[in-house]
Amino acid sequence: MIDAEHELPPTAEPPFWLRAAAALVIVVAGSRAYLNSLRLPFVYDDLHAIVENQTIRSLKDIGTVLSPPGEGVTVDGRPVLNLSFALNYAVSEFRVWSWHAANIAIHLLAGLCLFGIVRRTLSGSGIPERQRRLALPLAFAVALLWTLHPLETESVTYTVQRAESLAGLLLLATLYCSIRAGQSPVPLMWQAAAFTVCLVGMGAKEIMVAAPILVVLHDWTFQGGTLAAALKRRGWFYAGLFSTWALLGLLVVRSAGRGGTAGFGGEISSWEYLLTQFGFVLMYLKLSFWPHPLVLDYGTGISTNAVEYVPAGLAVLALAVGTIAALCRASTRWLGFLGMWFFCILAPSSSIVPVVTQTGAEHRMYLPLAAIVVLAVLAADHVWGRISARWPPHWQAIPATAALVAVAITFGILTHRRNLDYQSQQSIWRDTVQKLPLNWRGYCNLGWACKTDSQYEEALAAYDRAIQLYQNDRPAFEGRAETLMKLRRYPEAIRDLQHVVEMAPRRGVSHANLAIALTTAGESDAALAAITEASRLVPSNPYWHRRRGGLLGRLERHTEALDEFTAAIRLKPNWDEAYRDRGSCFQQLNRSVEAIADFSKAIAIAPRDAVNYLQRGIALTAAERFAESAQDCSTAIDLKPELVDAYRARAISYLNLKHFDLARADLEKMADLGAPADPALLDRLKAVSAAPNSSVNRCDP
Repeated sequence: MIDAEHELPPTAEPPFWLRAAAALVIVVAGSRAYLNSLRLPFVYDDLHAIVENQTIRSLKDIGTVLSPPGEGVTVDGRPVLNLSFALNYAVSEFRVWSWHAANIAIHLLAGLCLFGIVRRTLSGSGIPERQRRLALPLAFAVALLWTLHPLETESVTYTVQRAESLAGLLLLATLYCSIRAGQSPVPLMWQAAAFTVCLVGMGAKEIMVAAPILVVLHDWTFQGGTLAAALKRRGWFYAGLFSTWALLGLLVVRSAGRGGTAGFGGEISSWEYLLTQFGFVLMYLKLSFWPHPLVLDYGTGISTNAVEYVPAGLAVLALAVGTIAALCRASTRWLGFLGMWFFCILAPSSSIVPVVTQTGAEHRMYLPLAAIVVLAVLAADHVWGRISARWPPHWQAIPATAALVAVAITFGILTHRRNLDYQSQQSIWRDTVQKLPLNWRGYCNLGWACKTDSQYEEALAAYDRAIQLYQNDRPAFEGRAETLMKLRRYPEAIRDLQHVVEMAPRRGVSHANLAIALTTAGESDAALAAITEASRLVPSNPYWHRRRGGLLGRLERHTEALDEFTAAIRLKPNWDEAYRDRGSCFQQLNRSVEAIADFSKAIAIAPRDAVNYLQRGIALTAAERFAESAQDCSTAIDLKPELVDAYRARAISYLNLKHFDLARADLEKMADLGAPADPALLDRLKAVSAAPNSSVNRCDP
């Protein structure tokens, strides 16, 4: 094993072609393992952080791109991550190939950085002769196994977890640049690169907090001398790296506890969260050596039983104490460095910034796994070196190479197979509940996936199971209610949504969802009461003002409805639907001039919306401007040829213009489209056709 007390000169650089060949194998093997992920759909948090993320839609407004949305989504407080998503959107919008290609490229670059770090570290002074001589193959083995390890799939295949892999790449690049600076006769360029990469990384994810610490520890461990000497030798460089914490601190404060931070008003205390992490740390270690079962979402369960967390806590504490003890001795400091690598990178998501929405997650092991792989490879090399000490060198290499190839192929196959679990929303959630049958959130998300695929009975079964496992699962009640609405089982849906309101009486969206269900069931008065409460709780929501206006209009309270539509427009000025609704309200109040003005604004905002032209055409008919009305209806028909009401409205305009053949043609077209006959309109057509000089009474469609 490594012994820092053996001071030997650095070894000569291996030939470039050999280094390039090793790097090429890592890239090709990693690409092959993840090739089947290129067409996988967005899943889970991808929908919130990517599909619904309005800030990534245009690179022209870079300020918006660097101000990602809050609300606890993955990009919150991570502008560099959001920028990477914006670049992907610019390339392929929501076509997934470029998103997955970027994730794979980031992972492969991280693997190459790890290869460079391990090779240069093992080639340095203070490393035993065997490890120095085998620096290239050992580094190759570490990087290859880490790149192919199936535990990394969540950070690569699950698109939104680019947060972990991107920050991991930038942390590795920071350390690599630092090592190069220490080995270069002109270190300034490499130091500047390390500082820049470190600063950028702070905008990717909070694990970058560990980067300056690990740079200092690496120098102390592998450059020889005391910690004080290391600080004296590169103090200004270290100060620059630590100064990047200021940016990270600002982003963390601005995100205000992204995703719900434990101990800050959440349902889980910091202490409960910490106790739960002990078990997860041991699980992460187990998955490092035996990567099964792999699970997308472990839910929000916590350890409340001392029988669970005390043994796990003692084991983790022993590892932490062992890490500190190893750091204190020069001969074992390398082992302490690996332990610090593991704990420092894992700590931000397990103690410093604990996220209660996800008490455990495999992507947190993206970089900590590197320490495990390094330790395993060095231990295997040490054992094999003793076993094969008397063998000829070429005989020593053959079994070692065969073992590496076997493990690498196994990892590659497992990674490839794990990617298949992500082929649909249903497949990943069925996999989750199969492996964790008590995971209520897994069943809730399975219900959502089945509902999205219009498999309503399967969705109900999943939601029922989620509620059975956790009776306060608000999303499951909401999802079940929406599914019941699809099945037209309105009373049951309303009952579920009323229960949601009881669980969260001060949550505006709960009242708004209830209002939608009541409206669909025809209970307008009750729906109005629900949406009124939603608007009272969140008066800045334009959608709820519009819905309240619609309900007031249905109850023929048009003056009050007018105020609600006006409020919606004030909150969302470029909303064509709100202008259209207010225009209809003006029309009900016989205020045609204002109605036409609002419909014209709606057309200006959405000139490709046929309904806007139809509504203005109807208002123009009411104002007896029949020629203009016919023109608007014709435009509506051009935009949407199947719009039956547009033919009816144009027929009325033609009747008033005494274009009887054109009116008759429109009525026939309505019949062709399957619209029921309009006896009153047909009778009027016959009457005016028989007496063409008679007047035509105006009629709104």
